[in-house]
Amino acid sequence: MTRINDYLWHLPHDPEPGDPPDVALLQAAFNQPVADALAGPLGELGYQLKSSDVMVALDSQVDVDPEAGTELKNTYLANVRFIKYLLPDVIARVHVEHLEWADVVAGSDQHRYAVALDRFKLRDPVSQIPVPAWSGRLHTRLSHVPGQLMPRHPNEAVRAYATPAELAEQLVAFLAQFAQVGQPWLENPDTF
Repeated sequence: MTRINDYLWHLPHDPEPGDPPDVALLQAAFNQPVADALAGPLGELGYQLKSSDVMVALDSQVDVDPEAGTELKNTYLANVRFIKYLLPDVIARVHVEHLEWADVVAGSDQHRYAVALDRFKLRDPVSQIPVPAWSGRLHTRLSHVPGQLMPRHPNEAVRAYATPAELAEQLVAFLAQFAQVGQPWLENPDTF
């Protein structure tokens, strides 16, 4: 079952009656192209596709009729996650996260996303519950500036595209950047 509840869909997902159109739109415009483009190259580096989902941003709705003030619509987040076990109890994660979006808002043809890099030590590898306050814990949103790891300004962490070709080009650039600065930072055993 890929529709978990009214707020979360694991992908790939075949549309069902009652699904908001945003789920299929995000799957086609973001999740599937990201998973398809990154699974092979990241797989060669030892990262496996762990999850892909679309979820309702529960704390954020948009008013699509501000004059009447009566029609609130959900916004959505989408995620594609790849993980690699560095040790039996240490994982590295590449998390490609589509930022808040809804088909009903003006400018919905513009998609914004960020790439987060994380490293966790797991208390239990089966449940994947992280050890709190582990000194080797790493987290950053990767800058979109080539050759740069951490953003100097918050806007440098956000990438945007309007066409599939733009997304494909950005993902190729991300892979080069990840190999150059992201993977060495994330997998450095001296910082465990």
